[in-house]
Amino acid sequence: MMRRGFITMVVLLASWCAAMAQLSSTDRQQLEYAMFFMDNGMIDKAIEILEDLTKKNPNDMDVAYEHAYAYYLNQDYERAAKLFAEMEKRPDINEQSYQMHGNALDMLGKRKEAIKTYEKGIKRFPNSYLLPLEMGVISFGQGDYMKALEWYEKSIEAAPNRAAGAYARAAELLLGSNMKEWGLFYGEVLRLIEPNSKRSKAMGQRLYDAYRSYISIKNDSAVQVNLIYGNNIYDLGHAMALAADTKIQNGKLSVTLAGIINARKSALAIYEERGHEAGEVSLLDFQRQVLNAGHWDAYNVWLLSCDSVSEETAQWLSVNEDRMDDFIDWYNDHQFTSSTQALTHRLLSMRQPAPIDVPDSKALENEDSCKQYDSKALECARYWLQSPNSRRKSKTDAAKFMLKWAGHSPTHQLQITQLMGDISSSPSGEDNGDDKAEMGQFFVACLAAEIIELFEAGKTTMDADLYYRAISRALDYYEANPGMMNMNESLRKCLDARSQDTLRTLTNEDWNMLPNASAAQTSATSGSN
Repeated sequence: MMRRGFITMVVLLASWCAAMAQLSSTDRQQLEYAMFFMDNGMIDKAIEILEDLTKKNPNDMDVAYEHAYAYYLNQDYERAAKLFAEMEKRPDINEQSYQMHGNALDMLGKRKEAIKTYEKGIKRFPNSYLLPLEMGVISFGQGDYMKALEWYEKSIEAAPNRAAGAYARAAELLLGSNMKEWGLFYGEVLRLIEPNSKRSKAMGQRLYDAYRSYISIKNDSAVQVNLIYGNNIYDLGHAMALAADTKIQNGKLSVTLAGIINARKSALAIYEERGHEAGEVSLLDFQRQVLNAGHWDAYNVWLLSCDSVSEETAQWLSVNEDRMDDFIDWYNDHQFTSSTQALTHRLLSMRQPAPIDVPDSKALENEDSCKQYDSKALECARYWLQSPNSRRKSKTDAAKFMLKWAGHSPTHQLQITQLMGDISSSPSGEDNGDDKAEMGQFFVACLAAEIIELFEAGKTTMDADLYYRAISRALDYYEANPGMMNMNESLRKCLDARSQDTLRTLTNEDWNMLPNASAAQTSATSGSN
């Protein structure tokens, strides 16, 4: 019979048991009762026991922690914060106490105090993986997504095989950004290091949905895969393989579990063929081991198991139950060990590209001079969409350069448009309180995307298809950097349309309304949805 529990996990309890041994047998049993009551929602009963244990064992760290934690669970954050604060004077304090103290303060709306508490904890426990996670949660709540990612990475670096919370949050952040491929990486690692948890099982659905959401119909006979934009080889592998395994039936996409599994296999082969080195990324090495051991299908059926493919999963298991059992037995002898150094360093370099050397826009005096700067215009466009920091002077300079180049270039004729209404402000984005300046950010994103699409397509004029792809790419930028721009009704409509697969219809309608769309002459116009 198939082992429905899937992969086993080893839990280390030695340190906890050693601490418990310091209590008398009676008090140890009472503490276990209190923890049982907390786990089962009987908080008042747990507090009653812990109050008595604290009086009898005032110097026991575990009793003190569970006492404060019980009040936290009871949503008495004032009392919990006070008890956790008292514990900071103890020489045997643990990092969890700083974590929960900060959480209690945050729940009380004292965010600055919470941050100071986490920082004190990190100073005392520099190798902590829990406290950087909490700092990341704070940064995310403040809308500083890049800083949040930095903290998640620090958590993962501190404990690559234990930082499940950081993997989960990083995966969700990245899957919604312009670094989607790394979101797939982090989500898969989470599944492996915490295979049986609720959030891990939910990640199976998230990964499956992610693969489907990255695919869109390009025309009646082809598909377009929308992952990150750059030179990432593994991303290219996924794009090529997914496109090959996606079918269009009656104008609708058909993406099956089997198709995604085949795409992942093809992507791994492409990556290795183009230069993957052993040990470069531990997840890829593990995937290779699974493949060589003959468990690829079983592994991926488990990895992507979710409600959306329950029928396909059940069908596969009905004839492959033994294969799943064999995979589980194999995995328990070959458990995944994460080493994230290379991955983390790649994320850091991708997230924050070095400032580029932008020529003075005064150099674009005429058509001939503009033609000489075609490659620089493309470089500016890619840099602008990849750089998350709108305050950088080089990013502002890149925007100004693109605008002047687009207005005078004889090489590429652009239909410079934006869907949100008339823009009269500077696109530099320096005034984040001005809605027009915020819309200027999106305008420049559209312009940069149009430049990239034209060069990549090898064309000299825009058409409806390139326009759709450019708007889609600009929306990718907006979704990846939501803290840069205010959400307004028009942008929300575009993003909603994107999730409902109707963006192409909207962009076609907008394109056809442009007075010079057929000639694709350079102009700056406004459209409407």
